[in-house]
Amino acid sequence: LFNAQNFSEKGGLAFHAEDPAAKDWLVERLRRFIEDPAALSGFAGSVKKLARPDATNALVEIAWKLIGTHEDHKR
Repeated sequence: LFNAQNFSEKGGLAFHAEDPAAKDWLVERLRRFIEDPAALSGFAGSVKKLARPDATNALVEIAWKLIGTHEDHKR
């Protein structure tokens, strides 16, 4: 949820909380995008700026460091 809200605030996607109004909101959004596909280009540009292609590797490195720290404390 945090990532979706963050990307939405920065123009990377359209976000609506799951509530009774979500269905109508989604239908309207899809209708707009079908009628004007160019409207999606703003999302594409924002996502390219927000993307972190190396995120998985960075998380693995952090995990290994935490494991190493934990192992050092056990000794």
